[in-house]
Amino acid sequence: MIGKMSAETTDWNNVQNHIRKYLDISPQSLHTDITTLSENIAMNLPIYPDLIVEENDAIYFIGIKSKATVDIIAKLNLLRDFCLKNTFPKKIQLVIAAKSFPVREKLLMDQLDITMVKLPWSIKLTTEKQSKPSNHRITSAKSWKIVSRLLKEKKTSIRQLAILEDISYGWAHKTIQALIQQNIVKKENNRVSISNADKLLNGIAWERPLNKLKSCEIQIPFSESMDAAREITRAFSMQHNIPVGFTSYTAAALYTGYGVRNDAVYYIWMMSI
Repeated sequence: MIGKMSAETTDWNNVQNHIRKYLDISPQSLHTDITTLSENIAMNLPIYPDLIVEENDAIYFIGIKSKATVDIIAKLNLLRDFCLKNTFPKKIQLVIAAKSFPVREKLLMDQLDITMVKLPWSIKLTTEKQSKPSNHRITSAKSWKIVSRLLKEKKTSIRQLAILEDISYGWAHKTIQALIQQNIVKKENNRVSISNADKLLNGIAWERPLNKLKSCEIQIPFSESMDAAREITRAFSMQHNIPVGFTSYTAAALYTGYGVRNDAVYYIWMMSI
């Protein structure tokens, strides 16, 4: 029996097939009937798994996320404890299917006997946070005058920023609103100030044109960018005199666990002449 819970994906069939193949579950043992755990345990907590798969005497509680977190590990473990206290009739196996597994979470999963299923980066999960960058560029000439002035003034009004930089109030207001939406600037009454300098620097970096930084492009026979990144790491690790690091979209994907570009790997290296 297979039950689809809270996590919907645009590639739901692909996710199911990938998990089923990894767990070696026969397609013939799965049915489309959807049941809930409330039939077996009395529980009012919202900690149901994203997917339930039953085969023979085993039941799999599966969490499906873009990135494995302590939160999903704790919820699944709590669910298992509830079931065991209620003399659950089947053997319980916890599973987390995700694209990214941080080291800390891997250690926790090993200690709690939770199976790790690595999802392909190409699968799209609707549970992933979609970044919605503003169309208003903060690094344009006029916008940057407003940002620079705000950094100098620390705390002031939008009107004062416009006057000091000889920029129209409408443009100054639009710039500040874009920064507020990104949680870079905060507004108190009629005065604004920078609330997160790190996010401001990140925003500047993301708007930097990458084409001007490109040195060369090499075609390599990989279907997944993360596989290519790992192979590049192994190759350069054998060349002790060539420092290398990942940058741009690849660095962002490695840091956040969200796939930004699946068709390219961005890296930098330094060669002594």
